[in-house]
Amino acid sequence: MGLRSTLAPALLAAALATSAGAQPFEPDVTNSEFGCMRRVADEAQDFVKKRLACVIRCTKNFWRGAVPESECVPPYAGKTLECITRYRGPEQRLTDTIDGCSSSCPECWDPSGDCSISGAAATRPGELADFVDQYVGALFCEFAVATRPEQTCQRKTTKELAKMIANVGECADTCALSARHGAFPYSECTQPSDSVIAACIAPENARRVARIDKACAEAVADPTFCEGGYPSGATWDELVRAGFVSYFALDDFCGS
Repeated sequence: MGLRSTLAPALLAAALATSAGAQPFEPDVTNSEFGCMRRVADEAQDFVKKRLACVIRCTKNFWRGAVPESECVPPYAGKTLECITRYRGPEQRLTDTIDGCSSSCPECWDPSGDCSISGAAATRPGELADFVDQYVGALFCEFAVATRPEQTCQRKTTKELAKMIANVGECADTCALSARHGAFPYSECTQPSDSVIAACIAPENARRVARIDKACAEAVADPTFCEGGYPSGATWDELVRAGFVSYFALDDFCGS
């Protein structure tokens, strides 16, 4: 079954299901709670980039014949798992950042108001990891039979997608701060298209779209590559917006 019939509808449905929500404004969300949200959003961007970088490194080693495929796919193993879970690595840094919010933990985070290592500091990194891994399964849809152009396409798409996600996170932060100061309604930060956040995302992501399409031009010309369903750069942009505008603007910058 191709990506278009699995990942895309799931993420778009999730975005639509969470398109409304409380706003991260005072008095429900204090300045210290909002500051916590901003720090965690920033660390979450780094978490995604580094997690995907660990996977990319593994795929290079797999195609060189140095590691088995199982090390490169969830739940990972070997050096990839070490890369993700190492001391001061992406998981620990996000966990520590959330735990550092314990005195000003947003009540809208689950579990409510508990940012300790027995609360949100334990659950939120795992939830984000599971979400990112949905993309990994679609990004690397061919391993053993992948040709050199197909390998290049999958690796370069993953690099560009990580930067797209970081761009969404940065735009969500800027948008949430401006909306909190009264520049426009917060709904402008929660819609993947036709909104303030969409206008912020568009220029940078357009560059990433062009690079994906260039890197994948030869690979996608083969109808057998990923069952003919490997997304274009524009589709990856749509998937990133559908998933991560919701993640940052509604799950991280939430309202009590």
